[in-house]
Amino acid sequence: MSKRAEDEIKKMMDERKTFPIFSDDVYGKMRKQNLVRVTKEIYKLEPKIFYKLKPVQEKSLLGFLNLLLNSEERENVLSIIEQIVELSPKQREDFSDILKKTRLENIIDSIKFIENRYKVIELLKTIVYDLSKFANERDHIQKIIEQHFWLFGEQYNLACADQRMQKALEKYTNILYGENNINAVLRPDAEQDRRMDIFMCHSREVETPYETSLEENIIVELKAPKVLLSKKILRQIEDYMDFIRRQPDFNSAFRRWKFIAVCKEVDQDVKSRYDFCKDKGKTGLVIQVENYEVYAYTWDDVFKRFELQHAALLKRLNYDREYLAKGLLEEAKDHEGREKVDKMTKIAMIAGSEAN
Repeated sequence: MSKRAEDEIKKMMDERKTFPIFSDDVYGKMRKQNLVRVTKEIYKLEPKIFYKLKPVQEKSLLGFLNLLLNSEERENVLSIIEQIVELSPKQREDFSDILKKTRLENIIDSIKFIENRYKVIELLKTIVYDLSKFANERDHIQKIIEQHFWLFGEQYNLACADQRMQKALEKYTNILYGENNINAVLRPDAEQDRRMDIFMCHSREVETPYETSLEENIIVELKAPKVLLSKKILRQIEDYMDFIRRQPDFNSAFRRWKFIAVCKEVDQDVKSRYDFCKDKGKTGLVIQVENYEVYAYTWDDVFKRFELQHAALLKRLNYDREYLAKGLLEEAKDHEGREKVDKMTKIAMIAGSEAN
């Protein structure tokens, strides 16, 4: 019966198109899995509930079921099913147990999801604030960020790394900073002072209010924790942005660009840019030109955004962050200095496979 239930749900999704559509982010996947679990158990309990339903009826039933499962009225699913088909006392008891079981599974999934993301947050905090003298961008912070673009907003969780574009942009940096030959090797001092420290290109497709699609390119520049996000750094990013605007293979009207610079601290010159752009209603925005935007964030901005976005869920789960932080430090207690940062980076990358 389990195989029949799985086959029937597959038909609902692929053939009859009656199964609800969910967003392709983490929350959407969790809600979809919850509905699949309950629908499967209902079918195994009593297939007649779905027998000879017209597509519109099946779609309505699944839609209402989905709404109830994600509300405080979850337990009323049993009452609705009883109005559709007569259940024996044993079937009623079994179905009640199913609702409790799937609710618990959903809660467990939510807790695990939050726990893995908080692992990443707490590990990054320790590396950036407490172990910064042993950490660097390329070996530690970059490796973590590459797996966790959700740190800059849930909408970026599914953005794909664009290696082709990254390589294309990298070859232009020499020209941008005064070399005519794109293959030239920059002087060590020029490379240290002028080139972007670490930048990663990701892209995703977004819908516009006019029902057309755009490619949104997200470029994240990571500075070493000790570096202050200053007007000099913004000028480098702005120069880089202006250079990209002049490239024929990157200037399509169907591209949108976001540059995100992250440092531990922001100086007063950059803070004044916040005030200049505050009428745009976008936190962290410091430059906006055509379809190009530059954002300047501190690491505390990144961490606080996550906390605010998950505040309601965290409150309901009564999540113990202090306990988690202590446990993570315990895992790396036998290491010191650079080895400790290496160990914490590995832990964050393992958590990354389950936090996306």
